[in-house]
Amino acid sequence: MNLSDFVKNNRQVISFVNNWPDKDKPFHIKQNLLLTKYIGTLDVATSRFNTILLRLSEHPMMHDEFKDSVMACQSIIQRFYINTMRLNTWPKVLQGYLKWRLHRLGTRQIPKIRSTMKQVLETVDGTN
Repeated sequence: MNLSDFVKNNRQVISFVNNWPDKDKPFHIKQNLLLTKYIGTLDVATSRFNTILLRLSEHPMMHDEFKDSVMACQSIIQRFYINTMRLNTWPKVLQGYLKWRLHRLGTRQIPKIRSTMKQVLETVDGTN
């Protein structure tokens, strides 16, 4: 498991989030926009994932212990990103399905990234 590969794979997601033109607008303006809440979810998920990668890079002995969890987190972020891009580009007829799919990913899969981050932080801080 090479952590730099994960960072390179997420570079596209991070640049998409950073280039989102409405990220600096107040919430009452953003709430009417379609993708804003999904962009926010991607932002938080990638920041948590990068925290996981940073902590694991500080403790290389932990790589094998969290290998499967890190790969699962990467997969979750990529699926959420792909479906967000689909919501932005696919016809409006399919928006209901894509919103449902993103909601399911956001409520069932994205919390796994947070729990993995907590496990990594507890394990790393417990060994110090």
